[in-house]
Amino acid sequence: EAAATPKDYAFCDLLVVGAGPAGLSAAIAAAETGLDVLLVDDQPRPGGSLQWAWRSNEAAYEKFQQLLARAELLPNLKIRSGTQAAGWYPDHWVALVDAQRMTKLRARAIVVATGCFDLPAVFQNNDLPGVMLASAAARLMHCYRVRPLQRAVVLTANRAGYQTALDLMAAGTQLAAVVDLRAEGETGAVLTELYKQNVPVLRGHGIYEAVPTFNKQAVKAAVVCPLDAEGQLQTEHTRRFACDGVVIGVGYSANVAIAAQAGVRFRFDETIQQLVPRELPAGVFVAGRANGRFELDAQLADGTRAGLAAASQLGSHAGEIAAVPPHAGEAPSHPFPIFAHPGKKNFVDQDEDLHLADFANAHKEGYDSIQLMKRYATVGMGPSQGKLANDLAVRILARLNGASVNETGTTTSRPFYQPVPMSHLAGRRFHPQRRTPLH
Repeated sequence: EAAATPKDYAFCDLLVVGAGPAGLSAAIAAAETGLDVLLVDDQPRPGGSLQWAWRSNEAAYEKFQQLLARAELLPNLKIRSGTQAAGWYPDHWVALVDAQRMTKLRARAIVVATGCFDLPAVFQNNDLPGVMLASAAARLMHCYRVRPLQRAVVLTANRAGYQTALDLMAAGTQLAAVVDLRAEGETGAVLTELYKQNVPVLRGHGIYEAVPTFNKQAVKAAVVCPLDAEGQLQTEHTRRFACDGVVIGVGYSANVAIAAQAGVRFRFDETIQQLVPRELPAGVFVAGRANGRFELDAQLADGTRAGLAAASQLGSHAGEIAAVPPHAGEAPSHPFPIFAHPGKKNFVDQDEDLHLADFANAHKEGYDSIQLMKRYATVGMGPSQGKLANDLAVRILARLNGASVNETGTTTSRPFYQPVPMSHLAGRRFHPQRRTPLH
């Protein structure tokens, strides 16, 4: 039985959730105006994606070090690592949970800079050990110095996936192939480097199946097919690549649960294939990739904008606040990285063991609303609370209904968004606990 833990109460002017590029920039900008700022992040160290997604970029890592140095010079900026914002309640009452206790925090304003999750792809046997997201592979390499795989197939739909492929090679992983869902593929130095290493790059292709080993405990190959103009796999033309894993980097899903609990309303931006804020309540600001900014400089600038906007609302900043242009260029996320297979192992929600056919069956039975679909199919109701599955479910239902994602809507986010130990909720004991010598 876990020992009962104490609780704590805290107050601050501005709470910043997420210590990535945007969160650090927001916290520093607000603290430099004189506000009492608390920056929390659920990872052991601040930095967010700067520690892994941008780690191979020396200029980006230098900016990260500069941000940390600036933060250390501000006595009114406190950073709490290993602390999750588990839930938002009215009047900016936020439950902060770390390993020792729950802190009931009251803030005057909040900046949400929680970034994105990698968007999974759906194909046969996508639950096998060795099938992983690009962010997982990057963390293993850059945070833990672990080679993720011996021989990999990289499935991608953006430039970041190509960078992951290069990082894998630098870590000693052989690349069997890079499979790009986009017909036009990628250009530039990343593609040239792959060609120099004789890595096959298949444009306009997708993965039909991850082939399991005899005991179904690992991947032994990936079956790849070309895509037609409608984005469907042409299964009469297949290629098989021997590998021990598949790395998936086909796009992003905004981590906006805390913002949604705080009353932020969202819309689906077709230009980037992601939810972005449409309407912000008073005292709530969203920055960085959660706000649709993906380039590092744009994330840093958007964090500064959000921090100064919060400071302006709280009365400690009166200057101009520079706007940050929206993402320009190609969408970083694929609109539908979901490929049907006659088998029953193409999982959409691995928490609930839901595969693609379950959604089609639920739709046939009349569950054509996202809220009804969630309750009937139980998508997003497992331990992960739909962090990876919800965006896929919305896309699937939108296609089944012949509607847009905006018309389909999203599910409702409720606290707690992260698991909270029961001992944290119970608090400490009111009376001494007596133990006999037998104990």
